Amino acid sequence: MMSLEQRLEKALDERDLVSVKAHLTSFIDKYPRNENNVVISAFDHARTRFPELVETHDGGKLRQSKSMWDADYLAMLMDDLIDNFSMQRFFHTVEVASFIHCRKFELEQEEEDELSNSRKHDFSTWIMLISATILFLALVFLIRSVL
Repeated sequence: MMSLEQRLEKALDERDLVSVKAHLTSFIDKYPRNENNVVISAFDHARTRFPELVETHDGGKLRQSKSMWDADYLAMLMDDLIDNFSMQRFFHTVEVASFIHCRKFELEQEEEDELSNSRKHDFSTWIMLISATILFLALVFLIRSVL
């Protein structure tokens, strides 16, 4: 099975514009945080080998407000890249993917922290109940021994 990088190279060798666009879009999907600049490097490499890849932006509106960025918007951007592979849309899509992935990671961390805090709270509650029970039993034993 060929890696994504190999499939991109093959598409570049064959000068298959649609496949090159699709593979670059797949890079965004596979590396949403653009670790080690891998997505941008693949784009730069493809643009060098296939200058016709980059188109003039079609004027389609790109949401600037991060509060409006979600998975549906990212999917729309990735679909739009196939029809209009402008540099502006590509870099915006990379930014949106990174933002959404980081936000998703932060939400998962918050959920983990809440669960951990809940477990700590449950453990503390049990310790308090056991301590109160022991104290109560000791008090009962002490009262009985006095009488």
